[in-house]
Amino acid sequence: MRKTIFIIAALVLALALITACGNGNTTNPTPAPPVADVTPVDPPVAPDEPVAPDAPVVPDEPEIVSVFPAGMVYSLALDLHVQAAEVGLSGDNTLVDGTPFIMQAGNPRWWTIDGPNGTVALQFTNRDEAYFTIDLVTTQFDWDLASNQYLLTVRGYVDAATRMVINGGDNPWEELAGVDSEQGDYVLTLLIDAEVIAASGSRSHLRIQTVDAGIDFTIEEITVVQYIERPANLVYSLSTDPLFQALEVGTMGDDGDAHDVVLATPNLMSAGSPRFIVTETADGHNGLEIRNRQHDYFAVDLVTDAIAWDFDNNNYVITVTGNVGEGGMFIIGGADSPWERFATVDPDDDKNFTVSHVLQSQDDLAAAGSRRNFRFMEEGQEHLVIYDIRVEIQ
Repeated sequence: MRKTIFIIAALVLALALITACGNGNTTNPTPAPPVADVTPVDPPVAPDEPVAPDAPVVPDEPEIVSVFPAGMVYSLALDLHVQAAEVGLSGDNTLVDGTPFIMQAGNPRWWTIDGPNGTVALQFTNRDEAYFTIDLVTTQFDWDLASNQYLLTVRGYVDAATRMVINGGDNPWEELAGVDSEQGDYVLTLLIDAEVIAASGSRSHLRIQTVDAGIDFTIEEITVVQYIERPANLVYSLSTDPLFQALEVGTMGDDGDAHDVVLATPNLMSAGSPRFIVTETADGHNGLEIRNRQHDYFAVDLVTDAIAWDFDNNNYVITVTGNVGEGGMFIIGGADSPWERFATVDPDDDKNFTVSHVLQSQDDLAAAGSRRNFRFMEEGQEHLVIYDIRVEIQ
């Protein structure tokens, strides 16, 4: 019995050893768990500090430079600072901040209004003192007072009877030019030389004003042009027109680019689309040659609104001299319907001509048509040369 128990115990022990040793198979051990394939990862990088965007580049404002034609020193109608203002603008000193040619005097109220031919004009109200107005800053003018004289012309409208004057802008505030005016249009002129500027005061300002306070007035145009002496009874002539005479001989143009041959002066206007050429006359001044005349009306007009007519006291005569080349009859006519012919002449054997037309009233201007301009033309299509255009007191 004891032997049997021993045998059983030995069998149990042997079975335990077999189980512990994996049934005796020691060549295939239990595999280790697989190692995960881990790819190295860079540590996170902190984001850059945000960069403020560049400030937008604001282009510089282009400099406004008013350009005046040869022979002209200043024109309100060509002052780009003034002409850029919207009609209806009002202020106390804002309308002249940009232009170097005008300065406010006192404290008037300014208004921009419609001027002639689509320009901007200036009106002055709230004039508590007579000097509440504007000054022309002549130190900004590109002129040669040592060698030339200049003609200042101011045109406008005054709301009551007064005396319109051009004074010096500083002590002793001398009256340099003046005209007595009823309510209505006025024209002021001043022939300027070095002595006049010296008399205008320390700043060389010229002041445009009424002699009375409280009167509203308008300035429609200011021009300063080189002066060419002419007879007292000569109201206008091509031969003494400083703007036309300042053009170089040979200057040419047509209805496109160099149309300025006639637009250089407010006294002339192109009719149709001829070609204009500045030519020298036998008298040594500039004449106007007209070519490319595809129609008889391709010619030149006299702008009568640019002339200060005084039919209450004067009659006037328009005289044109020139040469028609191979053409025929020369005509002074109206520039608009009904295109009246007021004077005609056949040229002489050398094709030269002289023709005149008398004006006695505003009705004679109105007869020229809606614009009151007179047209100088040849009845055909040949080239012609105008030596001179004269408007004289008869």
